[in-house]
Amino acid sequence: MYSISYNGLDDYKYNLRPATKVFPPTTERNYTAYKIPGRDGELLSFDGTVKDTSLTVEMSVAAPMAYAYRSYGLQRCLQYARQWVYSDGNRRLILSDDPNYFYHVKNASIANLTRKTRDTATLNVVFTIDGYAYTVDHWDTWRTISDGYSYDRGLGAELSHPLYRILGSGVTEISVGNGAPVSINLPDTHAVIIDTDLMIAYREDTGATMSTCVTGDYSDLWIPQVAVFHIDGNSEVKLKARSRRRL
Repeated sequence: MYSISYNGLDDYKYNLRPATKVFPPTTERNYTAYKIPGRDGELLSFDGTVKDTSLTVEMSVAAPMAYAYRSYGLQRCLQYARQWVYSDGNRRLILSDDPNYFYHVKNASIANLTRKTRDTATLNVVFTIDGYAYTVDHWDTWRTISDGYSYDRGLGAELSHPLYRILGSGVTEISVGNGAPVSINLPDTHAVIIDTDLMIAYREDTGATMSTCVTGDYSDLWIPQVAVFHIDGNSEVKLKARSRRRL
């Protein structure tokens, strides 16, 4: 049975069913166009980012038999549908035929709500997503890494912005591939999270900022498709690669 999970909630538990299988459209790259006098066309400069895209899912709503003889049966089901669409959570959209990847939803809305019969209706759920598909396992699982650790994220993987967890004290130096090293100087023994997407560092237990302990550019800790890690120091280093591929 084909289904969709959003915010960790399955559609069928809210009396929703996709009318057809869906696949996110291909996203577009962001670029700046320059017109050069005396030259045909334009010169395009790509900045390495992509545009948001939208995924529209046509879904059907049907009142269960328990509600079929009540005048408000379909209305109650539509209330449940709205709860699903406008729910809070991890903003992950997962399609049942591709369960190893999720899509990060920036916004979800309902359009074209049409009543078909007393107990059935159709609607479109429009998901605005950020243009990437993320690997569930690489997003959720911490991996312990050490000096010389080799990582291959697979064909088609884009540059990822991982999380690092540093546990220990003193100076730990990390470099990815041929990138410049980044140093983390921890005055006490506790776990520090480095978020290379938000470009911040903070204590795992209290959330207190630790960015002043980081020397170097966070972007040097981003992971290309294939990389070897170089680590110097006595601290334990763990990684959530947060692998992704472009749509």
